Amino acid sequence: NAKGHASFSVLRQRLIALEQAGHQELAYFGLDGQPVTLHISHDWGGGIERWIQDMHEHDPSGHHLVLSACSSRDSRLMGQWLDLSANGPGQALLHRHHLSIGIADTAVNNAGYRDFLEWVVARFGVGRLIVSSLIGHSLDCLDQNCPTLQVLHDFYPASPVLDTDPLLYWDDQQGLDLHQLLRENVQHFVFSNHSPTHWQRLRDGWLKQIQKQKVALVAPTEHVIRRWQTLFKHKLPNVAQVPHGFDCPAAWLKAPALQKERRPQDPLRLMVVGRLSSGKGLNRLAHVAEHFKQRIHLTVLGAGHNGIHLFGMPNVDVFLDYNRATLPEIIAHQGAHAALFLSRVPETWNYVLSELSC
Repeated sequence: NAKGHASFSVLRQRLIALEQAGHQELAYFGLDGQPVTLHISHDWGGGIERWIQDMHEHDPSGHHLVLSACSSRDSRLMGQWLDLSANGPGQALLHRHHLSIGIADTAVNNAGYRDFLEWVVARFGVGRLIVSSLIGHSLDCLDQNCPTLQVLHDFYPASPVLDTDPLLYWDDQQGLDLHQLLRENVQHFVFSNHSPTHWQRLRDGWLKQIQKQKVALVAPTEHVIRRWQTLFKHKLPNVAQVPHGFDCPAAWLKAPALQKERRPQDPLRLMVVGRLSSGKGLNRLAHVAEHFKQRIHLTVLGAGHNGIHLFGMPNVDVFLDYNRATLPEIIAHQGAHAALFLSRVPETWNYVLSELSC
């Protein structure tokens, strides 16, 4: 009947999506003898998603699940529901869990979150947790009964401002000046809580869990390790440096050669690849595009949600996302003469530099 059909509509849509994506059969997680890793992340895409996907693709002897914190774009909450996916971020949705108490940024503790996470760990035989982002999650993920590792992809929650170097607000005697940090960056602050006390409580809670549970910490570069240790007055355990890898797709080697010739009367064609934000050049890009107008043409590739701020500019083409496998073809089609790197924050790692050099 119609009611019966409606009740299964969501399930039917998921099955169709899985079939179209080529996921004909999923592994028996926790039952086939292969180790299971659970990644803790958000649904923002970008470099973290790429890193997790690389882990999945280059670990044929293990399974990888991803627990992503999700929210509607118009919400001030970062964790309204949790998506559990297999075969990489968002690739095969296994379960969606709506939190009865949403998470604005990161909760020190959240009973509903903890209960669901413990169910996931037990149900799928999770043998280790890798935390890539705490945004939208609870610190309860650092307190599970299995080996846990956190990858320092950014400086959160050491600093709540994602687009500013926190060491600009650091003093060896007073520590991190959260009051000034929040006051001077209020315009681009992505979280709803502006209380320095809240963020200090979260910092203290994170450090306590790291020390109590002996959570392993990993960073891609030495400067990231130095910053994290400084921001916690060298109270962190040893942070291991494990450089990120980059595997140039085989298809790129067959891509057409780039045509970089430019006639004097033609506009200079520039490209910006990757997620945009205030700290990663969004405002600079808008000002450059407006100032030079007919003299340059910009292509913004993979800008993410913030790319909508550039819609309507006549000399800017905006792609909110792109298929990485076809990146050389996209660059060739756009006729880019050069790429711009506009970030003013200390990047922990940048895949784009490797991608454009491949």
